Amino acid sequence: MQTKYRLLMVVLLCYSLAVIAQQNVAVNYKRKADSSFLKGNIKDAERWYHQVVEIRRQQKKFAEVAFALTDLAALELTKGNTLKSVQLGRSALNLLPKFQNDTIEFRIVSYLSIFYDGLYKRDSADYFADKAEALIEKSKLVQTRDEALYHFLNRGLRALHQNDFKLADTYFQKTLSISHRVSTFDIGVLYNNMALSLFYQKKYDTSLKYYQRALTSRINSNAERVWLNLAECYLALQNFQAAFKTINVSWKKYQLNQIEGKTTANLQFEQRYWRALGVYYKAISQLPKALDSFQLSLQISKKNNPKGLETADILGQMAQLYTIQSQPRKALAFYQKALEAGHRYFVSEDFYQNPDLNNILVEREFFLSLLGKASAFSQLHSQTHQEKDLEAALETYQLAIKLADKMRLSYQSPEAKLFFTENHYSVYEQAIQVAYEMYKRTHKLHYQNLIFDFYEKSRAATLSDITRDADLKPKTIPAKLLAKEKRLFQQIASLKAIIQQIDSLNTKKYKVQLLDKELELELLTERFEREFPAYFQLKYATHSFNQNYIKQQLLSNDAALVEYFLTPTQLYILVLTREHSQVIVQGVDSSFRKSILQFRTLLSQNPGSKMYEGEQSSAKLYTNLITPIIPLISSKKRLIIVRDTELNYLPFEVLAVKPDDYLLKKYAISYAYSVSLLLDSLKTKPYSSRLSIAPFVGRTLNKGAFRDNPLVPLPASEGEVKQIGGDVYLAKEATKKHFLEQYRNHGIIHFATHALTNDNDPMRSFIAFYPDSNEYRLFTNELYDLNLSHTQLVVLSACETGAGKLHRGEGVMSLARAFAYAGTRSVVTTLWNANDDVTAYISTKLHVYLNQGLTIDQALQRAKLDFLSSHLARRYDHPYYWANLILIGRTDSIETTAKSHWKWFVVLCILIGLASGYYLWRKQKN
Repeated sequence: MQTKYRLLMVVLLCYSLAVIAQQNVAVNYKRKADSSFLKGNIKDAERWYHQVVEIRRQQKKFAEVAFALTDLAALELTKGNTLKSVQLGRSALNLLPKFQNDTIEFRIVSYLSIFYDGLYKRDSADYFADKAEALIEKSKLVQTRDEALYHFLNRGLRALHQNDFKLADTYFQKTLSISHRVSTFDIGVLYNNMALSLFYQKKYDTSLKYYQRALTSRINSNAERVWLNLAECYLALQNFQAAFKTINVSWKKYQLNQIEGKTTANLQFEQRYWRALGVYYKAISQLPKALDSFQLSLQISKKNNPKGLETADILGQMAQLYTIQSQPRKALAFYQKALEAGHRYFVSEDFYQNPDLNNILVEREFFLSLLGKASAFSQLHSQTHQEKDLEAALETYQLAIKLADKMRLSYQSPEAKLFFTENHYSVYEQAIQVAYEMYKRTHKLHYQNLIFDFYEKSRAATLSDITRDADLKPKTIPAKLLAKEKRLFQQIASLKAIIQQIDSLNTKKYKVQLLDKELELELLTERFEREFPAYFQLKYATHSFNQNYIKQQLLSNDAALVEYFLTPTQLYILVLTREHSQVIVQGVDSSFRKSILQFRTLLSQNPGSKMYEGEQSSAKLYTNLITPIIPLISSKKRLIIVRDTELNYLPFEVLAVKPDDYLLKKYAISYAYSVSLLLDSLKTKPYSSRLSIAPFVGRTLNKGAFRDNPLVPLPASEGEVKQIGGDVYLAKEATKKHFLEQYRNHGIIHFATHALTNDNDPMRSFIAFYPDSNEYRLFTNELYDLNLSHTQLVVLSACETGAGKLHRGEGVMSLARAFAYAGTRSVVTTLWNANDDVTAYISTKLHVYLNQGLTIDQALQRAKLDFLSSHLARRYDHPYYWANLILIGRTDSIETTAKSHWKWFVVLCILIGLASGYYLWRKQKN
């Protein structure tokens, strides 16, 4: 009996040792597979991973099987076999009921989100991404494991595919911040993706550095692809010799890996190699060689996937070659094929047919194909002179603009929206030019209306999106979630302010916290769109205002709307009054832009004792900008001007056809970012009380101080705010803390203080409060977080608050724009340095006239005219001192507390009168 038990124990021991040995073998194979994969030896890695799967299946260790299957899926993705990746990922997913492990489940669903994104199945990709995020929230373990690293990398890739480069950068930075956790992490892949995002943002020099980091990384499993990307970066920098050399290096490395048995043929790499070669030959104008290379790339791409990014891109590249050779019909045929490749269902060889905007697979390539197609139609029209070709160009531009609106709205961050608008602004220029050509040919009002519509869509789209979003959310999103969003905005603004104010060596901790908060905010905004259909529908609904509506809501009988649109060769002036609408076009060249900047420089530099010397420049600009519209505006008294490009720096009030005959003397002038912003600002009821702030009161030996030098006393500011009245905060009381506590309760806010504009980084521009601590500055990003929806007017009686970096279509990134972003209806701001005495005089007079019931534009006009006839004007006899103050936004008269009380008093008197009359009538009757 004892012998029997001994035998059984020996058998069990041998079995246990065999199981342990088998487990050790599986672990060893897994280690070998990972090592081979990271060294770029794909062939060996695949063999070892398959061995791991078989051993774990025999052991019925389903969690380990699922893990190994995801390894194989990731490997297939690097080979370009996205469909196989999905199949392997789904196999791993099917094993989930057989085990319970949040970490492995997280790995599976996170990988599947990127695999489905590669197949352009966005709904499935979103579904699995959401499951991954839910697991991160649920499990603390997942948050600290290696898998979280790959999840953030994958989310960055998805954002990159969707052209949201700001979000992609945030995810990649988050990945980099935790990459030290995993010694085997492929850091080269991360650097490659970071470089690719920078490349798409046209930051080529920085992109080059990250590509070089990727190539010199300790681990880089896909060096050949990095070399190709590096070559394209060299092409963008026009370093053609380096580009060609780099393309050849990538091919040699690829062939060497095959010879050494590290990898099999990789069709995805070969497709990209021939594409890179084609782009190189196109750049050096060797078009036949470029066409041959693109043909080889297209053959491989169609074999991999006849639809999708690679195929649409190559067809678009080939279309461009035919456009360069003035063969528009061939170009149109290839653009049509590119649209087919970029759309799930669209098929049509007739290039006069356009697809719908549903079921687009790759938005960026689809948008570029529409742009190219419209341009090819314009080229065809120049050859055929047939109206149908020009009409086809216009219809295609309309579709491209509609898609551009949809793409811009999908981006959450203002930075992403700004980048998109600025880099695709040409669509509006070209569409307006074609619409004007059609208008000249047909004289149909429809085409003139299209010009107005295209122009309005090109104006301050980012600012419009944000203000519109702020209006929609309270109507469609629960208050609890909006409170959470607000907290995140405040935390992000606070962290940015800290980072701006401390030494760069000590910012690492705060930057990591900032990344976390930005990602948390991104997930919350994604949740808004996913869980609240009403919000989603209203956010993406297109809207435009017809001319009749604008006339009724915006223009009084004495007002004209004047909009300027500047292209490299033409100046468009769009004029709208109650009686007329007209588009005027005149030719311009580069000297016109130079004359704007030269005149602005002359105006904005402190003249000291010099006489004004701008009469000639002023008259020339008057001739270009005002003379053509005189017949339409001569009977008007007020102008609402929407400016473009360099015109944003120009105060039109100072234009004069002869000395001292300033436009100011004929018209009350206001400016607008866009018409839609003026109309949208009607939606909230403003408050009427005043808040006046002057932190730097006191005496100074320097007469005529300027408001651009922080902490220097501004003697005139105390009298300025005391005369304006309301809740007045002076000196030590005028702190940032007090302002943030009080501003929501006031409809008129007046700053008599210092400000500083940073053109290189607009987020570092600030308004200064009393320096009771290190946080006495209110930065631009903090202004964005304010809620000024009930504010009628902000007066920025400080230096350069309307100056800043110019973004095409969006205007100047100024402190004034930040207040508009926060919701205020009107801002009086300065275009350059503000003289203390003059600014105090005009600001005080402005409020005097506002109290008398004048509209803001008329009040500012009267205040300036008063200055020109005052004793101060003899000392400050130059437009430099008064022309910098301008009004941006609505012009309505201000609803002050006094006026409100007076109205109620009048109403009460009328009611008492009616009651008394009724009483006397009854008494008389009785």
